[in-house]
Amino acid sequence: MVIITISNLYKIEEEKGTYPDYVRLLERCWNSDLNERPTAEELEKSFDI
Repeated sequence: MVIITISNLYKIEEEKGTYPDYVRLLERCWNSDLNERPTAEELEKSFDI
């Protein structure tokens, strides 16, 4: 119950002008299932570092 309440407080709202790909990436980073979060390698590719 507490976890659901906390997660509902932190819903990601897309700011005007934010790239949708970055919003999706941020949502993946915040996923409660650790296996669904991007790896460091995926993040590196996302930002072309």
